[in-house]
Amino acid sequence: MRAPKPIPQSLLDEVVYDEESPSCLYWVRTGSGRTSRVAGSNKNKRGYWRIPHKASAYIVHRLIWAIHYGLDVPPVLDHINGDKSDNRIINLRDGTEHNQANRDTWVDNRFKGVHPTKSGRFRMFCGMHLEEGVNKMYDTEIEAALAYNEAALRLYGEYAHLNTIN
Repeated sequence: MRAPKPIPQSLLDEVVYDEESPSCLYWVRTGSGRTSRVAGSNKNKRGYWRIPHKASAYIVHRLIWAIHYGLDVPPVLDHINGDKSDNRIINLRDGTEHNQANRDTWVDNRFKGVHPTKSGRFRMFCGMHLEEGVNKMYDTEIEAALAYNEAALRLYGEYAHLNTIN
């Protein structure tokens, strides 16, 4: 995982936190101290709001964390509700690489952590690395999804992203 860029204080001096803004940041007008337009005009390919500053781009949720808690931003931040565009400070928490692995989903699968095999059974895997994760076979997709939920709760606790099974 690449280390995030340090956030310059000069950038923090140019923005203000506002939950009513789509990105939760506004630019501050020079001299007046009043806010003007939304800061963070576009999203990156992963869905996070970005803000341009001096030939570079910064991820908005990292700026919001720095505004509230100081420039020592943790390497990984988590959006509690899983919505990458919801940058309200109450929706951000210090995360871990394990948490980030838990959040990623595979587009082609109905359930997180469940993959069909050539034999017609379903493999469930939960964990960042094979040696520390849970890797088992199940006869049905539902059994595998339920087993994934149990393993995710054990491994990730409050950070677990569980399958919804109807």
